Amino acid sequence: MTRDMTRWLWVSAAVASASFFAACSDGPITGEPFGSDYAVPDDLNDGLGGGHPKSVGMDEARLAAMVNEIRDGQWPNIHSVLVYRRGQLVLEEYFPGVMLSDNIYREFDRDTLHDVFSVSKSIVSAAVGMAIESGVIESVDQPVMDFFPEYRHVVDGPSDDLKIRHLLSMTTGLEWDESSASYADGSNSHRQMMEASDPIEFVLSRRSVHTPGEVFTYSTGVSSLLGEIVARATGESYADYMARSLFNPLGIDRSNWLQFYQGNLESAGGGLQLRPRDMTKFGVLYLNRGIWQERTIVPGDWVDESTKTQAPGGFYGYQWWLGVTDTEITNLNFFRAAGLGGQHIFVYPELQLVAVFTGNQSGTGPHALWLDYIIASTS
Repeated sequence: MTRDMTRWLWVSAAVASASFFAACSDGPITGEPFGSDYAVPDDLNDGLGGGHPKSVGMDEARLAAMVNEIRDGQWPNIHSVLVYRRGQLVLEEYFPGVMLSDNIYREFDRDTLHDVFSVSKSIVSAAVGMAIESGVIESVDQPVMDFFPEYRHVVDGPSDDLKIRHLLSMTTGLEWDESSASYADGSNSHRQMMEASDPIEFVLSRRSVHTPGEVFTYSTGVSSLLGEIVARATGESYADYMARSLFNPLGIDRSNWLQFYQGNLESAGGGLQLRPRDMTKFGVLYLNRGIWQERTIVPGDWVDESTKTQAPGGFYGYQWWLGVTDTEITNLNFFRAAGLGGQHIFVYPELQLVAVFTGNQSGTGPHALWLDYIIASTS
C-alpha cells in the first residue's frame, strides 16, 4: 500500500505551521510509571533478543528516569525509544501522540508503522551498495547519466562529470535549497520537485553552481535519483527490490512507500514508513557491518565506506550523518540516520549500541535524551 503526493504536501504544510507544533505539545503525556515496573523487552524471535540493561552494562535507573520524564510530558511528542546493546534489545517503550503526516492522535505500539522521513536516505544507500555488489551498478564512479540517457540534454555542464558518489555524498554541485524555506513554501526545492511534471528532469536540470565533489548541499532530490537508479539497474520497482533484497532478509514484512510522479516513483529520499523495531534491525545490520543472523546482506566494505567521511566538513558519508560524542573517558564515533520530526537511528560501534527514536519533534529532544540518558547509562 502506498501514499500519494497529496498527503506529502499536507505534511509540508504541517511542518510550516507553528500552531501545529504548539497543539501537539499541550498537556503532559500520561502512562504507567516505568521505574520498578521495568519489563525486559519481549523476545519475539526476530533477531533482536530481549535482555536486562544490567546484563549489557547499562544503568536501569537512568533509563527508567528517561522514560518517566517522557511520560510526564517533559519531552513531548516522542513516540518511541528503543535501545539495543551487545546482542540484546534492552529498552522498548512507546508513547501516545500525533503523527506528523496525518495529525491523528494514536497510542503508538510496536505494530504501528511510523513515518521515518529522511531515515529513508540511509536505506537507499544500502540499496546502492547491494546493487554494486550484484554487478548491476558498476561502481560509485559510474556516471549518473548512464541511467538517464533521455535527460542528457537538460544537464548544465558536462553530463558525465556527475558520478553516483556525488549523489551519495550530496556533493553534486547542483543548485538546491530545501533548508532556507519551509517545505510548504513554493520556493523550497523539495516542494518544487514533488509538484514538478517530471521530478527526474527537475533535479537533473538544476543549474550547476559548484564542481561535483567540492561542496555539500543537502538534497532529497539526489536521494530520489538514487532510488530510481537502483530501479533502472535492477529492472524492478524500488519498493520491490528493497522488499526482496533488504526487508525480507531482515524479517521486515510491513512497510509503506510514498509514491509520486503519478505513482511511477517511490520517494527513496523521505517516503518510507517502518515500525521502530524494524528501524532497530536496520541499525543493528550496520552495527554488524552488514551481517544479520550470520548472513551478509549489505557488503561490509560498503558499510565502512558509507559511514566514513565522504563530503567536505567531515560530517557526512554516503547518506549517513557522522559525529563524535565527547565523554569524560574517550571520544566515541557514531553514525546516524535522521529524519524530520525526530526520527533517528544512532549507531555506536565502540559501544555496540543502537538507539532508535520516533516522534513529532520540533526541538532537540532525542539528542538530549540520547546523550544525557542513553550514552550516560553505558559502562
